[in-house]
Amino acid sequence: EGEMGAEDGEGDYTRCSVLPDLQLEVGDMGDLRARLVEACRELRSASSGQLAQPRSREVRPHAPVVRRDPPAPLPTDHRAIDPSEVVARNGPFDLLVIGSSTGGPDALATVLSGLPAGFRIPFVIAQHIPEDFAGPLAKRLADCGPLKIELARNHETMVPGRGYLAPGNMHLKLLRRRSELRLVHDHGPPEHSCRPAADPLFRSASDALGPRVLCLVLTGMGFDGAAGARQIHDAGGRVLIQDEATSVVWGMPGAAFDAGAADEVLPLSEIAQAIQRAVEYAHRNPQA
Repeated sequence: EGEMGAEDGEGDYTRCSVLPDLQLEVGDMGDLRARLVEACRELRSASSGQLAQPRSREVRPHAPVVRRDPPAPLPTDHRAIDPSEVVARNGPFDLLVIGSSTGGPDALATVLSGLPAGFRIPFVIAQHIPEDFAGPLAKRLADCGPLKIELARNHETMVPGRGYLAPGNMHLKLLRRRSELRLVHDHGPPEHSCRPAADPLFRSASDALGPRVLCLVLTGMGFDGAAGARQIHDAGGRVLIQDEATSVVWGMPGAAFDAGAADEVLPLSEIAQAIQRAVEYAHRNPQA
């Protein structure tokens, strides 16, 4: 597990959707968003060997989504959710994990600023970002709300109500030691051409905590997080994704949706409330 040079894949890492984040502040937002969305759809279509098709609009972006295995078909109506289908996903939750990429810094600021000072559980963020930008992003997120957010340190024990951002150029994983949850730096190869990536974080969270994981997939290009979110979903955890209308690019959230991982699809403005509602419901109803 040594550091990787450009010849080992670090060149790929620079393409993990951070540069569009930086360009959003100086370019034409509307034009850039349109181009990013189209590029993301073309990439997804190429991977499946199919021509790009317009995404179905039969399900409103904010409608709850329920999946059954196997397979996991997309819903085609707005029927009410049978409580027996979602009761296993009501917690209690010991951890919130978040994955994001293009447009992620602003989306993270919106979500985290909406969480209260008394938030009960720790949260961990995997944002596709270069190493030099990770520290400033952690400070920005800490300054936008009441919660303490910091760069994750290797083998650090997590504290309830505190946020941890994956440092640049390394994955961040979770390790459970009895009742403690620890953060572990991992210098393994990039996944989806990115390091840090959301999938290693999501997988390790599911492995450590099973159904006690609350997962959020925010705006971002590519497919990162879809497989890990599905693992969390299948283990009985709860997965929230940002809707297409409020995402800069509906790549990562869309991939999680297509993978059958989503329990709720929400506009950005409603996500903080949904997180708090899920955590508090489990606290008030521990046997739910």
